[in-house]
Amino acid sequence: MRRSNKAIIFSAISCLILGFVTGVVAQRYYGMGNIVKIFYPEHKVPKMLVPQEFHGKLTLFILAGQSNMKGEGKVVEYIPLDTKGRVFVFTRDYKWTEAKEPLSGNGIGPGLAFAHHLLALEPNLVIGLIPCAVGGTNIGQWQRNLSENSLYGRCMMRAKAASIMGYFGGILFLQGENDTEGKPEDHPNDWAVFFEKFVGDLRSDLGYPNLPVIYGQIGPNTKNSPIWADVQKQQEAVKLTNCNMIKTSDLQVYPGEGHFTTASQMYLGRRFADAYWELVKDK
Repeated sequence: MRRSNKAIIFSAISCLILGFVTGVVAQRYYGMGNIVKIFYPEHKVPKMLVPQEFHGKLTLFILAGQSNMKGEGKVVEYIPLDTKGRVFVFTRDYKWTEAKEPLSGNGIGPGLAFAHHLLALEPNLVIGLIPCAVGGTNIGQWQRNLSENSLYGRCMMRAKAASIMGYFGGILFLQGENDTEGKPEDHPNDWAVFFEKFVGDLRSDLGYPNLPVIYGQIGPNTKNSPIWADVQKQQEAVKLTNCNMIKTSDLQVYPGEGHFTTASQMYLGRRFADAYWELVKDK
């Protein structure tokens, strides 16, 4: 009996050690994101708090760029918007839930205001927002790289996982301030080339070759950067089909920083929606 008990204990310990070593090796060489996808495939992403009647019917929008898209508006200044239970957000932990501010991070961005105004233009829509923006990033960091450790790769993983709930309606992009800082990796004089490449790759990888794109031109030159205007000119020079640019230079930012105020974010959202509607209203 003793030998049997010892054998059982030895077997259990061996299994624990083997499991630990296997897990470490798998994580080291395969990556946690890919491991999760094996045991938690995209078609099993939880449909949290989305009524059954809306499953597969959401119009999906990717929210990409840097901190102003992510949102740095003060929550205390925010007046809640009534989206009538027709706007949902894909959270950081890959779950769908009804959209509430802040959508991601700790501040207010333009995403929910965009959805709210778009619903006023087309009340029959059901909207899904997919936040992917990361603060402090330049256009070079948004270039195609399917690694889960890249901005593009993580955005693509989130978009693909979220896509079971509907179809893609468009991309909203707000970025450029970081490319005015004069660092070697910035692109003040070829921002347009990099942005056009980003959009082309994203459309191709999503399988939507003519996906509408709305992007924002950077706003007031709060950093007193001598190349701020160069980035703005590059953004005006973008040549893409089914694409609109919105201006932001008349909007207010918080003193001492380049982040739009909560009120400005509400205006941004409306401008994104109007520019998007201009592209799709007759289609």
